[in-house]
Amino acid sequence: MLKKIMCGSICLLLVLLLCSCGGKKIREIEKTPDNAFAPDDNWELTFSEDFNGDSLDRNTWHYAYSEEGVRRGGWWVDDAVLVENGNLVIRTEYRENGKFGAGWYTGGIESSPREAENGQPACTGFSQTGGYFEARCKVPATYGNWAAFWLMPVGDFKDDVFGTGEDGAEIDIFESPFMYWKEHQNVISHAIHVDGYGEELASIGSDYIEVENLYDEFHTFGLKWDETGYTFYVDGYETWHTKDALDTVCNVPAYLLLSCEVAGIVEDEKPLPGQERNADGELTVNWAGTPEDNDKTKAYDFLVDYVKVYREKA
Repeated sequence: MLKKIMCGSICLLLVLLLCSCGGKKIREIEKTPDNAFAPDDNWELTFSEDFNGDSLDRNTWHYAYSEEGVRRGGWWVDDAVLVENGNLVIRTEYRENGKFGAGWYTGGIESSPREAENGQPACTGFSQTGGYFEARCKVPATYGNWAAFWLMPVGDFKDDVFGTGEDGAEIDIFESPFMYWKEHQNVISHAIHVDGYGEELASIGSDYIEVENLYDEFHTFGLKWDETGYTFYVDGYETWHTKDALDTVCNVPAYLLLSCEVAGIVEDEKPLPGQERNADGELTVNWAGTPEDNDKTKAYDFLVDYVKVYREKA
């Protein structure tokens, strides 16, 4: 499980490189009636999470790792995930006296089914094949840190058959690693990855989608997934439509993930925030910027108001 999320950053980097080399552009959302979508009476609600209590529903959600520990440029810990004031809160902050020492701490949750392990309770979870998936979120304005709402196939590519995405895809409904772009900070991206995270990995990414007041307001990020492909939405307007990188569509159940990441790499079991190694093996600034540019006295919160999933009626 930890491997799949760590490899997610590699996938995103590959997509960003492909986008920069393939003529991808920054574009605004086309807010026209013909481009709008909202579930109507032809859709039934199959899952709804409003985070209105004071703790996670542990029958649905668990932390997105088997145990706390090092994670890219920081540490993932349980107490970085809160439920308060009607929101899920995934907090990123610098802790001078953190559980694993001084550094950047954050976390994530997912709805995959899981047996009890490492002191964590068993979780029934939630997954679905196809439908419409939506989260209403407020993204943290941080350098070298980003938020994400994404799906993973149940089984995490176990026994994956290479050459097709029908048996599973990582579907990144949105990711927000672009604060380091001084001229275009208010952008997000969508992406799809198939065939696991080894040499057979195939990926495709959207243009960079400019979202007005991305960090100052709540926005909805949605995905409609059916046999024709994947259609992505921001605030109810279509932003990208595609099949996956192999011209196939996932046909297995997928579960939900909400997470934050600290840019960086792990060496000798220690995080190096905001750094990566170039082709010559030299340390350089990470592709997503560095969290060291943030105010270490502040906490940066990814707020999630709700997650809803629908299925089209027969």
